[in-house]
Amino acid sequence: MMERLQTMKLLPLAVSLAVSMSACGSATAPTPLPAPTRPTATLSGLVFGITPTGLKPIDGARVRLEIGSYRQDALTDQNGRYRLTELYEGSSSVTTTRDGYDTDIRKITITGDVVMDIGVELKIAHTLSGVVFEVTPAGQAPIEGVQVYCDSCGEFGHTFAHTDANGFYIFPAVFNGSNPLIVGKDGYRDPPGLPPGPLSQGWRQVTVKGDTRFDIELVRR
Repeated sequence: MMERLQTMKLLPLAVSLAVSMSACGSATAPTPLPAPTRPTATLSGLVFGITPTGLKPIDGARVRLEIGSYRQDALTDQNGRYRLTELYEGSSSVTTTRDGYDTDIRKITITGDVVMDIGVELKIAHTLSGVVFEVTPAGQAPIEGVQVYCDSCGEFGHTFAHTDANGFYIFPAVFNGSNPLIVGKDGYRDPPGLPPGPLSQGWRQVTVKGDTRFDIELVRR
């Protein structure tokens, strides 16, 4: 009789333990995190030149895509075609360069596969010229023998010009864009109030857009 009572007392505890163990065994396992998505987008298209005789495919052009610190390059084939693969989606910068053509920079948004044709303009040389002068009681007076240095004028840059008796200088082959000049002659300096350039006195920044006239003032020391 005592053994039966003890068995009856232990039954609820055994049932409780069994239910508890069953619940633990049937608990839902945590859902695994999805694997990182591989970049699968592509950017492709045609690079063509805009020339006086019409449009033509450009081979050997470099197309560079940048997203933050990520960078990928492609060169166009003989038909002007390029293709960039395994790209992440998002806002990107695309820069296209080729010797003899202006650089093309544009912003795009990659959403899946994108086809984008790119037109680059043929570089055309222009003239950059002007007069170097000083202001006197009688008015503006030209300064002869001023050295004008252009850091990026012409195909190779690093070009010098000197003013003639009329204070006139000229660079005959300059491409569109920003071109720094350094101007100097013994006994002369920049006029008051002109901010000093990043490299030296005499610094001028000139934006060339077609044939450009740029006059420069100096004052006596």
